Amino acid sequence: MKTSVTVLGDCVLTQHELALCQTPHSWFNDRVIAFSCARDAARARSQGRGADQTAREVRVLDPAVVSLIQLSSEGADELVRDALGACRGAKVSLFPVNDHSDPTSTTEQGSHWSLLVYVSTEGVHRFEHWDSLPGVNHAAAQRLADTLARTLCGNAEYSFQERGDVPRQANTSDCGAYVCLAARYHLLGPSEKEHKRNNLNAWISASAAQALRRELAQSIAKHLEDDASRT
Repeated sequence: MKTSVTVLGDCVLTQHELALCQTPHSWFNDRVIAFSCARDAARARSQGRGADQTAREVRVLDPAVVSLIQLSSEGADELVRDALGACRGAKVSLFPVNDHSDPTSTTEQGSHWSLLVYVSTEGVHRFEHWDSLPGVNHAAAQRLADTLARTLCGNAEYSFQERGDVPRQANTSDCGAYVCLAARYHLLGPSEKEHKRNNLNAWISASAAQALRRELAQSIAKHLEDDASRT
């Protein structure tokens, strides 16, 4: 079996990502999260979402790019603008947040993932932080929101709030899976108008995280096997 493959544009998968999904209590890295979100974004496009869903134009920024923005120095606004090119025109943008703070490290050296959601509608800008361990990533998410706002909001005011009803993870290793499930909720779930009355537990839970691990493991294994058979 080949050791690596590039799928869905630029998602690089290896035996390591496969092992992370197959091994209980393993922590998702940025590649697994990027792959999961890319799969769901492709599903949303192929399913032909309803008019309201399509109008929202949900975009997900690659976790590796988000980390680059997080670790950029002050005054690097041009770098941030270039990195946010994929989010231009979107009403909802999703940013996986890692709490690592060393520019020389990889995201696998952090200890927690969460999801920062940016919503722009009718001139109103707001950031919502979806954290399955409330408070753990608050500082990292707030700093990222302030950095993003300089490009996404310009001189307009914006708000930042913790989403209080996000289901809590039941262990110390499922944060990445919960980020993927929260992203799936935005990409494949109810319209924004229905969010407030929708039960998040139907989308984000320990059992859903386990099912996601199996689903991603099967998909990654198939991509690796298919690529190996072609070479």
